[in-house]
Amino acid sequence: MACWRCGAPTTAIAGVLIAPELHPDGDPWGFIPFSDVAEALTTLNGAWCSAHRIGTLKPRYSRTQKQRYTSNGCASCDALLGEFFINDVLSTLIAEGFSPAELVIGRVQLAGQAIPDEEEVSMSLGCGPPLPGELEQLAIDHPIAAPYTRRSA
Repeated sequence: MACWRCGAPTTAIAGVLIAPELHPDGDPWGFIPFSDVAEALTTLNGAWCSAHRIGTLKPRYSRTQKQRYTSNGCASCDALLGEFFINDVLSTLIAEGFSPAELVIGRVQLAGQAIPDEEEVSMSLGCGPPLPGELEQLAIDHPIAAPYTRRSA
């Protein structure tokens, strides 16, 4: 996307996909929104983020929400990329027929304790389940050294 402030190309993290069987709410894609795992994602490798044009993930003050929250920032000017805007873009892409697998930019390790409990998952993708083999292809396209595991806190 283009940054609202400086117009530079930047990437925002809308959420993460975990193994569907680990999802606390049974989402068929295993989608967990950024806001539910934001703190865990602040430790992502800076070089990895830079390579994907992801700005700093850190607490910023939102005049719209009238509070500080961990947010995406523009890779060029560090402007807050708002949660509402990112979710709106994601919803539009899903409504236009994009598969969540098509929106994946890479894989990262996510500590099991970062996965929210059933009552804490704030939104679902609202799209149909993966096509046969689509999740398996996603795992091949974006391999990772160790699988996600859910650990108790």
